[in-house]
Amino acid sequence: MTEDEPNPWAEIVGPCFTVARFACTLGWTEAEVLQAGRDLQLLMLHTSDDALVFPAFQLHDGKPVAGLAEVLQVLRPVSRMPGPGRSG
Repeated sequence: MTEDEPNPWAEIVGPCFTVARFACTLGWTEAEVLQAGRDLQLLMLHTSDDALVFPAFQLHDGKPVAGLAEVLQVLRPVSRMPGPGRSG
């Protein structure tokens, strides 16, 4: 992937919500959404321009998909690994 090529993850992940929009959709406060992201109750991603977004696929009928938190907890060790653009 180069600067001129689109990031393939954008197509894989699909549409995402901003913190404010996700909070509105869930009927939560922005602070609650951010805390749920930090606690891996919701999948929270950092974009290359350091924005926080929440993929839409984790919602069904306006609520987090059943079992999402359990899956994210299993993935916790991988989510903390350093990667491109991340220190650690």
